[in-house]
Amino acid sequence: MSRRLALWLLAGLLAALAVSWFGDVSAPLGDNHEGRILARFALGIDNVEEKGLIDGALGADMSPYGNIYAHHPPIPNWSYLAAATLPIKTEAALRVVSALYGLVTIPALVFLLRGFGVRWSAAVPAVALMAVTTHFWLYGRVVGGIALPILAVAMAIRMRDASTITRPQAALLGVSLAASAAWSWIGLAVAGGTCAWLLWHRRHRLLEEGLRERVALGAAVGGLVGLGLTVTWVAGHHGVEQIIDQVVHRSGSSGGSATTLGDLVRRQQTWMPALFPNWWLVLFVPSVIAGALHRRLRWLSLLASVTAIGYVVLLRQGAVVHDYWTFPLLGAGAIGTAALLDLAIDRLPHRLVTVAASGVVVLLLAIHLPGIVGGETVDDLHAQPRQAGELVHLRAPDVEDGQAWFTPGIATPRWLSWYWDVSVKQLEDLADARASDTELVLVRLDRLPSWWVDDMQSVLLAEQGRYGIARIGDLRASARPD
Repeated sequence: MSRRLALWLLAGLLAALAVSWFGDVSAPLGDNHEGRILARFALGIDNVEEKGLIDGALGADMSPYGNIYAHHPPIPNWSYLAAATLPIKTEAALRVVSALYGLVTIPALVFLLRGFGVRWSAAVPAVALMAVTTHFWLYGRVVGGIALPILAVAMAIRMRDASTITRPQAALLGVSLAASAAWSWIGLAVAGGTCAWLLWHRRHRLLEEGLRERVALGAAVGGLVGLGLTVTWVAGHHGVEQIIDQVVHRSGSSGGSATTLGDLVRRQQTWMPALFPNWWLVLFVPSVIAGALHRRLRWLSLLASVTAIGYVVLLRQGAVVHDYWTFPLLGAGAIGTAALLDLAIDRLPHRLVTVAASGVVVLLLAIHLPGIVGGETVDDLHAQPRQAGELVHLRAPDVEDGQAWFTPGIATPRWLSWYWDVSVKQLEDLADARASDTELVLVRLDRLPSWWVDDMQSVLLAEQGRYGIARIGDLRASARPD
């Protein structure tokens, strides 16, 4: 496959994803992971605008939903703060930035594979196979945690093979690794692995004498700066003890969040078939093995696979409560698939390879991607949850102060707090004395609480899809016997 054809196919893949992602950027945030995550940044933006940068905790203040939330590295908070200066709706600004991070992942991964000598005809189809999974379509623009790490590794590869490296280039490598380490926990792990790899090359004199010290120094300083930013951000807001508590919590070792490997397997048996096509699941293990056997990709495949599998297994509580937690497996799978295809291409005629690789990408974009966008999983996890945001966006409470309520089945509704500018609490029982008769409650109508009775449907103030809004006093009146 020629470079020109590969770039056209890559451009088509990016265009198809962009069209499917940017079509509804201004839609309200709703009852899903996108709404939960982006509303955290929206609350941070509002608090910075109201209180100032310092009192707004640099975008980490989630009032009135909660207190400061800084359990993740800081760069996403700062990038979304910058996005708030765009002359568009906040929802659109947040989605534009998150979608751009997702789109950057695609070419970054292709050029990373090319840096390891993988053929265009293997790199582009492998990444396309990743990009058209339901998992990537839903969460590639929400998680975005692998775009900057991939760019950092790609830059490290380029400098490893360069004949000359200037000080500004070495500094740029350091900046990219610092950004990776301060972007996400996965990015921090990747930055650490990349630094170790470059230092190993330095020790074994696999770089030219004049380049060795410069590259190693730039990488080490950048990685340490990113680590320092992350530790300062998290520990400065929450203290070292809470970092440890979070690790213990996510590992499933603590009492309240105890999670076994059996819990992980059972949950993923439900989620993986919905988020990954069957062919992707079948290819994953052979692809990882191919990555380990591929002479040029061995190190990269090992780093990606160990990081992804370790993230899912060691921090398994997260993988049991969040379906997007397996996102790093996409990167590991794409690298392994590229290795598998690259090994197979050695045994096939060039023209057949070009036609087959191009055909795979075209079919994925023409048939498979539209099927995902209009599929049941996307409808359940993306389209229907937005109805909650549309409902609360249009029906604001009658009072500016106070609080709102939500019933079980609605998870972490920061978006509700953001739209109504009130604190929110879960209503376990209508007899809860904290709930005033005048306050509103958001109800998920397909997961009704135990105290719900049929007569309550008639007192809903508004209803959309599987969500409804009612006044608590009206619900209490309808629950009383005549």
